[in-house]
Amino acid sequence: MKRIGTNREREIRTLESNAPRILPGAAIGVLGGGQLGRMMALAGRNMGYRFVTLDPTPNAPCGQAADQQITAPYDDMEAARKLAELSDVITYEFENVDADVTAMLMKESYVPQGSELLYTTQHRLREKRAVEAAGIAVTPYSPIHSVEKLEREAERLGWPCVLKTATGGYDGKGQRVLRDPSELAEAYAELAAEGTELVLEKFIPFTKEISVIAARSAGGGDRRFPAGGEYSSREYPACVDRARSYFPGNCRGGTAHGCADRRSPERGRTDRCRNVPHRGRQAVCE
Repeated sequence: MKRIGTNREREIRTLESNAPRILPGAAIGVLGGGQLGRMMALAGRNMGYRFVTLDPTPNAPCGQAADQQITAPYDDMEAARKLAELSDVITYEFENVDADVTAMLMKESYVPQGSELLYTTQHRLREKRAVEAAGIAVTPYSPIHSVEKLEREAERLGWPCVLKTATGGYDGKGQRVLRDPSELAEAYAELAAEGTELVLEKFIPFTKEISVIAARSAGGGDRRFPAGGEYSSREYPACVDRARSYFPGNCRGGTAHGCADRRSPERGRTDRCRNVPHRGRQAVCE
């Protein structure tokens, strides 16, 4: 008997059939011009898509791989409208672009991700509260509005703890690890000068992070990709011990970015790895 599908499956098929189809040859507009946008552009161009990016930094990483870059601040409404004119669909490649600009573009272009998710995820306090509302535990934290509150909450959460800006921080920027009371006043003055809210988090020791990428179609169907292991390190690309637990193949080299294996006398070599199937991912070594 032919399977008809659930009501939800039928609803998804209907929504997807009505959604705009972005076929090869179309232009994809990207808010943000960083390394994630660059990887997207390189992959998309191989599929036949064109790319336009908006970023305030001339010759940004994504701009180097795109067909065109608009060099302007993220909150420049006119530059964003130009991006819309040149694009068939618009996305954003990281969370620090302007949510108000994205909301405007939703009225003048096709922005599948919308602006509500961006508004939530670009602010650490809003993001934490949204995750808590979904019933998921987060690191103990406290909003910080003064040095006095920082002193109280640091004692409550315990040492060490981490003070972060609520917006604008990434890859270790906009945060300070605090190890004793003598560091509080200086850290508060430094981060409060950014003009954003602050949040204090309990320091959580961990062995590794697990990243899971999920994608949702315009109709609401979703796909989840296999989990990948990431190790925190001051070195990048990171070398991952027991790589075979996470990725197939037996990598004995580095990528073009170089091997960061502390045990290897050939540290820094640039031979390409032929055993990991997806070039461009972070180096994986034994």
